[in-house]
Amino acid sequence: MRRLHLPLWIAALLAVSAVHAQAFTDLPENHWSRAALENLYGRVLAGREDGAFRGSQPTTRYEAAAALYRLSLLFTTRLDGHSSLLNEMERAGKETFVRRAESTNRDYSGALAGLEKRLDSLDLKTLRSLITEFEKELSALGVSVDSLQSDVESIEKRIAALESRKSIISLKGEASAGAMGAMTKDGRLVLTSTGHKLGSRDGVTATPFDKNAIVLHEALFKVTGEAGEGVRFTGTFGIGNTLRAFRGLNGDAQGPLLDAGGDAHIEELNAGWSRRMLRGSMEATVGRFGQAVPLIFEPSINKDLWGQSDLAARGFLVDGMKARLRWSGTDLDIFAGRVGGRSAQNNMVLSAPVIKSFSTLVIPAESVLGAGLDFQANSKVNFSGGMIYVEGANRIGVPPKSVNRMITLGGALEAKLPAGAHIKAGLAKNILKDGSKTTVDNRNESYFATLDVPMGSAHAELGYKRREHNSFLNGDWGRLGAIINPTGYTSLGGRLSLRTTFGEVAASYEAAEGITKDADKVGTAGLSKGDKITSWSVEGDVRLSRSWSLMASYSDVRWSLAKAADPRQSFFTLALRTADKDAKTSFLFGLQAADSDSKGAPFMAWQGLDGVYRGTALFSRWTVKF
Repeated sequence: MRRLHLPLWIAALLAVSAVHAQAFTDLPENHWSRAALENLYGRVLAGREDGAFRGSQPTTRYEAAAALYRLSLLFTTRLDGHSSLLNEMERAGKETFVRRAESTNRDYSGALAGLEKRLDSLDLKTLRSLITEFEKELSALGVSVDSLQSDVESIEKRIAALESRKSIISLKGEASAGAMGAMTKDGRLVLTSTGHKLGSRDGVTATPFDKNAIVLHEALFKVTGEAGEGVRFTGTFGIGNTLRAFRGLNGDAQGPLLDAGGDAHIEELNAGWSRRMLRGSMEATVGRFGQAVPLIFEPSINKDLWGQSDLAARGFLVDGMKARLRWSGTDLDIFAGRVGGRSAQNNMVLSAPVIKSFSTLVIPAESVLGAGLDFQANSKVNFSGGMIYVEGANRIGVPPKSVNRMITLGGALEAKLPAGAHIKAGLAKNILKDGSKTTVDNRNESYFATLDVPMGSAHAELGYKRREHNSFLNGDWGRLGAIINPTGYTSLGGRLSLRTTFGEVAASYEAAEGITKDADKVGTAGLSKGDKITSWSVEGDVRLSRSWSLMASYSDVRWSLAKAADPRQSFFTLALRTADKDAKTSFLFGLQAADSDSKGAPFMAWQGLDGVYRGTALFSRWTVKF
């Protein structure tokens, strides 16, 4: 038998659902094809007169046509069953847009996806090709080729029609309400582990809890839609007072947690389309979208006590355009747009990266141009990285040390090791510029390396970090106490966690040392050479019942400064919360006893954390997802 699209034929044969039967008499028990041939025996394939398969002998076209005829009967039966499902789908498609935008929409979308998957497994195009190839032989066997082709084409056209008019709307929401306040001690405000100050209405004068507590509320609504032909849209809308209370969506924001008025805002609102290209695809997005590039362009999440909504945009908000190219395990994002000036109704900036000078001066970025790359080399090695260019509307500093632009580059390599361990290492640097002139391009690098090792029910993590004092990355590089993204130090630390039948317990330790020499300082450079910091913590999350769990943690941070008194910070947190984090309704009740004393250290003053803060913060949150 000459080659007659044999791979297509075999693929079609193997698409038939499995029903085991007696094996061919001459087929060895351990033969690689035995399982597949058993599935086809008696339904599609027939043996010789003596029941043997004789796989080494040529197959005639008539024998192939006979097998194809039996296969077509199975497909026809399947198609009849799918026809009834198609009828239901078509009736659903005639319902009103409003109706399909509700719960029916989810059913419609899921049913269509399931139908497409089932029909893909049948491989209708393959069947049509085989019918055309064996047209003469099938006719000789008395098969109506035209009728068979017509049945297949009818199913294909009906699926195409459903797909073309598909307009699927999905609505998700999350509403939260709660309160935060503080019981102060000695007339002091309370400095939380997130760097927020509680206990006052104005951020200066301590007041009793019943006068300083603020009610926080937030509602987010996310709408996504598909209009067919790869076209889709996304919109995320928010209303509440947490935006202003936490001083914008940029997690680097610290300071007083104020009782502010409500805001309505748009976190995301964009449209896009996707197309297949060669062996990959391209997605284009226009509008407002969240964009992140690891290490160099991602806000830190600084709402530990309150929490972060699952619907909130991830990354900095960009008003512009983005193209995502995907092929062979590689994702490339290219984006550009405006990142400043977007505000809520009370003129609150939503989210903006900043340009930081080598002194205490900071300006919000106005525009951004960047690219992010994620490359999966193989199942064990992955590379991610990118480049970001941001420009501010204004200039900060005094020439020749003035700044209005910043270029940031970075990348990380992650590899899986034997026994489930993996290692990750990366570096990043930023270059400060005034127009086209480079202002700072020295002592501006950051490095890290981590090793994760699973050990049965235990898990160990080891990490190293180095951040030079001119490293002003818009990324999440961790904390030292309540200080977010500190610079001018190296650190070595680890974490050990243990899973038990009652929950998880963990302990961590980090030792850091300042690296900045006095001769290298330009303005306020943060930690100095000879400064030492030690930080340790213990935490546990214990399930109390099927519905509730108790979280407790204690952390202690101590500075030993070479040329100043030694600051200290400690935080004890206790929280009762619903055990199922994915539940539609969840509750959180907690407190944090905090004690912080800057001892007049210049570094703490630069962070806005100078002074003595002592007392207990109280917080609660009720969340409903719909």
